[in-house]
Amino acid sequence: MKLGLGTAQLGMNYGVANVLGKPAIDQSIEILKTAFEGGVRCFDTASSYGNSEFVIGEFIKGLSVIDLKEIQISTKFMKLDTAEQEVRKSLENLNCLEVDYAMLHNAKEVFIDPERFKNTINTIKRCGLAKKIGVSVYSVADILECLKFDIDVIQVPYNIIDHRISKDLFKTIKNRNIEVHARSIYLQGLLTLNVHEIPKHLEKSIPIINKLHELTRKTNFDLKELLFLFVRDSDCIDKFFIGCESTEQVKENLLKNQLPKLKEEIFKLAEYEFKNVDETILNPSLWNKEG
Repeated sequence: MKLGLGTAQLGMNYGVANVLGKPAIDQSIEILKTAFEGGVRCFDTASSYGNSEFVIGEFIKGLSVIDLKEIQISTKFMKLDTAEQEVRKSLENLNCLEVDYAMLHNAKEVFIDPERFKNTINTIKRCGLAKKIGVSVYSVADILECLKFDIDVIQVPYNIIDHRISKDLFKTIKNRNIEVHARSIYLQGLLTLNVHEIPKHLEKSIPIINKLHELTRKTNFDLKELLFLFVRDSDCIDKFFIGCESTEQVKENLLKNQLPKLKEEIFKLAEYEFKNVDETILNPSLWNKEG
């Protein structure tokens, strides 16, 4: 299954469309349990996601030996100079001896100290802390810089309005046998909002959101179904993560995952409609929350 569970919401208040807030720990464990029982096997977290790793660790404590062999954990570390210590702390929080994926959270660190990044990859692998090492990126420039190194996985922002990564670049990544994980398929919830719900500091996105709603009318799709299927059925994506604040949202995603494959014509239509979306809309780190 490509579908994975993003867990930022389980450790802190996250996303512009988050109305429920951070769940209590028993609710969070129930969310994780519901996802796992529904076939989800990969869970994405980070040391910076509040107590998300700890919550997953509590969930892992209750798994059987057989289930433990199936679960996959992807986490992230913040700094190259403390990478080994951070990953070891994450393993402690997660009740794991090793994670499946460990990623540098901010690719800008690679630009600052390429040699240290190379050494970090080698150290984490040599110590047996993670099966695969990679980077979480925010831009095409980040990807190009990270491809200079021997990475195993790359996590990219990817959704129906974000076409910054060309087909040729995706092909280059895949030819290197690098796994591609997608996040931000709802763009922190922005793409799921109605126009009147959009915060003032994101009003520049209104024309894009209007186009998106028009696309749903043209294709006769429910909005969230269209957003979900666009990423699930993209050949360039190996795994994608969606955060959930309730078990109901998990169940909704599991139902979406049973839907038929999206037709190729819809991919072409989306690429045409959203080929030049402004970076300040696509990259949440550039959102000016002061308005």
